[in-house]
Amino acid sequence: MAFVIQDDLQKSDTGFVRRKEMEIACSCWFTARGKMQPLMFKYQDDQGEVHTIKEITVHSSEDKNFMGAAQVEFNVSINCQGIEIKTQLIFYKKSCRWTMVLGKG
Repeated sequence: MAFVIQDDLQKSDTGFVRRKEMEIACSCWFTARGKMQPLMFKYQDDQGEVHTIKEITVHSSEDKNFMGAAQVEFNVSINCQGIEIKTQLIFYKKSCRWTMVLGKG
């Protein structure tokens, strides 16, 4: 039985994470069927100022497994000071924390 679990982990594991991420505080809700939906988030810039992003369009979401760490990756568009930016929001299931991917890495 341990072989089956290990085999499943190897198939579902998508490898090393090579991207720069910023910690965010995210408000989300869950549908009646348990689907997670980010509603808004806050982040702190390099000068210590807290910014709030309320306009989030979710294009897709996918359950992933990086090196055994389960996460949900959301491909989103956000409106940041009138500019539309495509990025990813990542929810790490084990630690219950959110990050936003910065740039392409």
